[in-house]
Amino acid sequence: MRLRDTCASFVLALTGALAAFCISRNVVAAAVATPPVLIRGGSIITMDGDTPGARVIKDGAVLIRGGRIVWVGPDAEALVVAGATVVDATGKFVIPGLIDAHVHLFDESQHDLYVANGVTSVFNMSGTPRILEWQEEIHIGQRSGPTLFTTGPQIKDEPLPIYDGVIAIRAASEAEALVAIHEQMGYTRLKIWSSLRPDIYDAITRAARDRGLAITGHVPSRVGLRGALASGQESVAHLEELLNKFFLRDTDADGLENAAMMLREHRVPVITTLITYEMIVDTGDDESLANRLARDENRYIDPVLLALWQPHRNEYRRLRDRRAQFERGLAFQKMVAGVLRDHGVPLIAGSDAGLFMPNVLPGVSLHRELELLVESGLTPVESLQAATSAAGDYLDPGSGRGRIRVGAPADLVVLNGNPLRSIGATQMIDTVILRGAVYSRVTLDKLLAGLAARQERARPVVEKLLAASSLGELKAVLAPVEADGPSAALSETSLLTAAYLFAQEDRIDEADAIAQLARRLHPHSYLPAYFHAGLLQMAGRSDDARTAMQAMFEIAPNHAQARRALQSQTDGN
Repeated sequence: MRLRDTCASFVLALTGALAAFCISRNVVAAAVATPPVLIRGGSIITMDGDTPGARVIKDGAVLIRGGRIVWVGPDAEALVVAGATVVDATGKFVIPGLIDAHVHLFDESQHDLYVANGVTSVFNMSGTPRILEWQEEIHIGQRSGPTLFTTGPQIKDEPLPIYDGVIAIRAASEAEALVAIHEQMGYTRLKIWSSLRPDIYDAITRAARDRGLAITGHVPSRVGLRGALASGQESVAHLEELLNKFFLRDTDADGLENAAMMLREHRVPVITTLITYEMIVDTGDDESLANRLARDENRYIDPVLLALWQPHRNEYRRLRDRRAQFERGLAFQKMVAGVLRDHGVPLIAGSDAGLFMPNVLPGVSLHRELELLVESGLTPVESLQAATSAAGDYLDPGSGRGRIRVGAPADLVVLNGNPLRSIGATQMIDTVILRGAVYSRVTLDKLLAGLAARQERARPVVEKLLAASSLGELKAVLAPVEADGPSAALSETSLLTAAYLFAQEDRIDEADAIAQLARRLHPHSYLPAYFHAGLLQMAGRSDDARTAMQAMFEIAPNHAQARRALQSQTDGN
């Protein structure tokens, strides 16, 4: 289930952008100049064979040069290259870097959290120009982080406020222009939302095929699974889409068989995201929710975001009376996962981590997703495959991503346990190799310590901010934040998330003050002005919203998504 009322979905503005609008491309990240790396002595789980036994080279070695794997074989035959960084994997297990194939990026602090958890590639499913900028910076080596693949903005045919990460379409006649915007900005995949009318969906898929762009995402209710597959949709973004759009009316054994056969016939993979349903179930139970909120990993999460996840603000709390229904839904999806596996339908692991999913943490939650797949009846190697070779074949076909083979990207994880025996061993990370760069356990711990220190510095300020009972009290809290300038404890994302929280409580004046401060502190980022425009629109201040949008365009003149949003607002009036 996807709860997205107008105020809640408005938070998508937080995924907005800076200024690289036509740079694009779902591409293999370019290698930064790094010395050769030789991993030796471990059990190399290549994920590159037809049987589990063929995937393992005991006492093996991997040679990396220029961000690529150039040799894989027995350690006794490995060549020692002068100047190479040697990673001693004796007694350890080496797997391909993990891939989370369903995320919603919104803050650059997430990049380190993914890497520290062995996630070396991600598939973002709500594209913005900032995402494209991060993608390009990672590609050319100017930014660390997982290799980034992305769809365009989510496509909806519902009335939308001004915010990033979503794009509106009102009629089938607009499909050509909408798809052209995706191509102009550099997206290669379009993200479909559940509500699309069949005529709009058909027009979008035709226009996308004509331009060589792919369709992924939800299964529109009025299109159905059969119609989506016939149209050429390349993947299904959630297992729950099958529960809601197909099995809801056809839950017997024949229905399961028919759905699996259709997916296999069309060679369409399903991205799992079981953890989102588990989160909904846990949110309906006070003890389970308290345990999630008390996790040690939460210290790496922005304290404003943690405030959004608390019981009195958590939008999923409204479902607690239906907890038993969601428990049954989760159990059914696990059964479906096993049936799809039995029929040879590719399963791809994704967590749906992002602002929308309370208590689903970037990086951390993919490991739980793999455990849920094992609970669904998959073997550990099949679960691992969902986050390595199967995901790589889907996102980056022919590259070897998700496999340890010659020519593949040099993304690997050295583990202190055997994930073929227990999938929980994927959490026993000793070393991460990201595009040929070595992150030792000491380096990974420093990354995490830096994240924790950043959030700890912000926490007392956030507590005072959210406790402010009046606009005057709030401004008193904000004054020292502004005085600190760009080094303020509250990041751009923190400020805008706080503004959203106040707007959610109908305290628009306070939200307005925070958004204005974000604009002053970050004058070169279009995100605060874009967010502010949406806030002003929500407050009924249309003229002021247009002024904020124009200010945004002065910073980001090529943001075609935003220009379309502004045009839609103008046409609507």
